[in-house]
Amino acid sequence: MINGAKILFADDDVGMRLLIRESLERSGFQVLEAENGEQLLDLFELQNPDLIMLDVMMPDIDGFTLCKQIRESEKGQAVPILLATGCDDLDSIDEAYKVGATDFIAKPINWGLLGYRVKYLIRSSFFQKELVDNQNKLEYAQKIAKVGSWELQGGQLECSKQTLEIFSIQEKKRLSKLQHLIDQVHIDDSENLLRHINESLDENKEIKIEFRVEKEGEEEKFILCHGEPKVDEKSIGLTGIFQDITEQKKQEERIIFLAYHDLLTGLANSRLFKDRLQGAISFAERHKLNVAVLSVNIDRFKRINDTLGNDVGDELLKIVATRVDEVIRGSDFVARKTNAEESSVSRFSGDDFTVMLSQVPNSDVAGKVASRVIQKLSEPCYIDDHEVFITASTGISIFPDDGLDVETLVRNSNSALEHAKQLGGNRFSYYEEKMNSSSIERLHIENDLRKALALNEFVLFYQPQVDGHTGDIIGAEALMRWDSAERGMVAPFHFIPVLEETGMIIEVGEWVLRTACAQQKKWAEQGKKLIDVSVNLSAKQFAQDNFVDLVKQIISDTNANPERIVLEITESLLLDSGGDVVSQLQQFRDMGFCISIDDFGTGYSSLSYLRNLPINELKIDRSFVKDIATDLDDGTIAKTIIALAKNLQLNVIAEGVEDQPQLEFLLSQGCDRIQGYYFGKPVPAEELLLPDA
Repeated sequence: MINGAKILFADDDVGMRLLIRESLERSGFQVLEAENGEQLLDLFELQNPDLIMLDVMMPDIDGFTLCKQIRESEKGQAVPILLATGCDDLDSIDEAYKVGATDFIAKPINWGLLGYRVKYLIRSSFFQKELVDNQNKLEYAQKIAKVGSWELQGGQLECSKQTLEIFSIQEKKRLSKLQHLIDQVHIDDSENLLRHINESLDENKEIKIEFRVEKEGEEEKFILCHGEPKVDEKSIGLTGIFQDITEQKKQEERIIFLAYHDLLTGLANSRLFKDRLQGAISFAERHKLNVAVLSVNIDRFKRINDTLGNDVGDELLKIVATRVDEVIRGSDFVARKTNAEESSVSRFSGDDFTVMLSQVPNSDVAGKVASRVIQKLSEPCYIDDHEVFITASTGISIFPDDGLDVETLVRNSNSALEHAKQLGGNRFSYYEEKMNSSSIERLHIENDLRKALALNEFVLFYQPQVDGHTGDIIGAEALMRWDSAERGMVAPFHFIPVLEETGMIIEVGEWVLRTACAQQKKWAEQGKKLIDVSVNLSAKQFAQDNFVDLVKQIISDTNANPERIVLEITESLLLDSGGDVVSQLQQFRDMGFCISIDDFGTGYSSLSYLRNLPINELKIDRSFVKDIATDLDDGTIAKTIIALAKNLQLNVIAEGVEDQPQLEFLLSQGCDRIQGYYFGKPVPAEELLLPDA
């Protein structure tokens, strides 16, 4: 406040002091007076004046020296200083500004104007202080967010303090030109960055690009550059921000690693193995080659685990992983055919390991590799004070003789493995084709499904989604069931894959969405609490030319509220389908729908890719939730997904929650939206107990 501001002044003339005090107090100021310079300096240290008034001519210390001493102190750098000097003394006025005076007042003093002059200086000082405070807050916020601002005009680059810190540059002049910036960028990224900047300037468009900065003695940094055109009368420039996203990239790499690797052994997990096997099958199909799949299992591992404990069991699994990997990498055949950076060995689960041999010439080669694995694993293992002996069994399937796809080859190699174990273990066995009763059953299911929609045999159940803290229902996922006249109630995993493979999912999926929307409207009309209703969408639905129009028509027909409908899509759908799906999702978002990525963590979404998707929610896959409270891998994956969602300002929900430890773990990590049997099984709509609104 200007009124009541504290003014400190010094004058050796008693009469002058009385006049100054009277004038200032009349203007509403608090006044502190000193007889000389020394006394003023003492008062300045004790008090915090809002303005200091000095006379140039004083007997002990002149006003110039006093002003300079005050400015040299830390607390005196911002306080306004008013110097009184002779009206025609231009040299004194010039000197006053040189030593740091804020303003001067000419003698003889106009007492009527003095108060106004002081008020003006204090008000300007307050505004300046507020500006400095805001600037400091901005710099602090930028530092916390690792964001720095920049402006490019005519090749000249103006950077904030935080930008210099991001690039580890001390002197501002070393980052004052566009070329200085390009020189800082990783050699593999610099040309691309310069091209994007020039395109942005030439085409007057936004720039958004990531690049790396690498300096000797420092870790590699990832920087996000985001800028917009800035047009003035003379030229077009750019203004924007640099953000250090190194930690986000590490988090992204971590979640990718966790999703595709087994943390105990470091081997590929089943997801990554299946991806690589699919690639090998595609190559083999084109070139008429064979691919072998070996399923390896430790004989009687449970007995070892139960006898010696889980810690010894874990160490044993690490040794097995290393030995199998060494055998595969050491094989002359495999060494010629396999990328040295990509192991062909994976840990599927527990003590189950799987090996892929791509471009194998015949089954005999696969048998020889299996024999080497079994022999290597029979060597003694030394763990702490224990000498452990194990044996292993192996099953072998060969593409294309024993299967044409990933699942079939893995399933058949497991069948061969079981046969080897039935023969006593410590051996390998080839898969032998037999009549597969499941194939016949699948044909019957397909025929019955083609009749089910017309016979109204499909029904929707709804599984509640709750606030984990209160247990209140906040949403429900619509889950399809098949109430077959011949088979009874059929679980989804028995028939949904058939719907997908035959394309019937398009027609059935439309029925599901329409039914769920109608139910949402019905609950609203009944005066029930408004909840979100989640509906799963298939990749084949998005492939329809008129899918967006169809969804619009369903909303129109049912009069449902799209803001209460959550469209769930799988992570793999996003990654496999590209821009067309993203475009459709954006249209759904514009219509008011919420978009959720289902089974998140099972795909390969990058942070930069997710950041640009029109999504609202990540759904943690149940496979990570199952052992979340006891398995370090799953717990770490869940933590990382939750942190990623919060970083992207997305909602996060966990499915498959079945017990209290799982719930407590998720709540402790900040995941509040819960779905699973712990709170409720899927039930018909009339059995979902929604409170009144």
